[in-house]
Amino acid sequence: MAFDQQWETIFSSRDWGRYPSEEVVRFTARNFRDRQARKDIRILDLGCGAGATCWYLSREGFDVYGVDGSPSAIRKASAYLAEENLTASFSVGDIVGLEYAPNFFDAVYEIGVAQHNRMADIRKIYKEIERVLKPGGLFFSIAINEATSGREHADELEKNTFLHLDSLNQDVLVHLFSKAELEELTAPFKNVVIESLVRTSERGAKTIGHYLISAQKKEYDEYDG
Repeated sequence: MAFDQQWETIFSSRDWGRYPSEEVVRFTARNFRDRQARKDIRILDLGCGAGATCWYLSREGFDVYGVDGSPSAIRKASAYLAEENLTASFSVGDIVGLEYAPNFFDAVYEIGVAQHNRMADIRKIYKEIERVLKPGGLFFSIAINEATSGREHADELEKNTFLHLDSLNQDVLVHLFSKAELEELTAPFKNVVIESLVRTSERGAKTIGHYLISAQKKEYDEYDG
C-alpha cells in the first residue's frame, strides 16, 4: 500500500496544482509534436493529483487517464477538466497495484509521485509502469534528488528517505533519489536519459534538485531470453 492518507488531507484542504510543469510540456512537444490522430495515443498520468498534467494533455487532444489515491484530488481533477469541456478517464487507486491491463498505454507520466514512497514501494511502482506500457511506449518522470537541501533537521526513515524535510512545503515522506538508484530502476527500459535540474528559492536559501527521466519500454524481441 503506497498511498499516504496525508495526501487526502492536503488535497481536500488546498486548491493547488492548476498548471503542468514546463518539463512536461517540453517532453510532450519533443515526442508528440508531429504525431497525428492524438485521440489514439493513450497516456496515463500516474498520481495525477488535481489534474494539471491531465488538463494539459487533454487540451492537446490525447486519450488521457489519471489515477490518484486521493478521492478529493480526483474530484478536483474531474471538475477542473469539466470547466473547459475536456475529458479524461479518472480513477481512485493505489499506484503500486494499477488496475490496467498489461501493454495498455502509449506513454506514462510520473511527475513527482514515486518519490513520496519508501524504496520497496518505488520498485513496485516502476515495475507497474513497465507492465502497463505498450512495447515501445514512452515513460517520463520528474524525481527529486540528493541536491535538495533541508535534510539537516529531518527524520531519516531509511537511506535518503525523510520526514519533515525543510525545503518542501508539505510535511510528507520524501525519498531523495541518487542517479545510481534511477539507473537501477530504469534498467529494464531502453533509451534511458537522466538529466539534472537544480533550482533555488527564498533568495538562494533553499535548493531543490530534480532528475528528469525519459525512457522507452523495450519491444518484445529486445528482452533477454
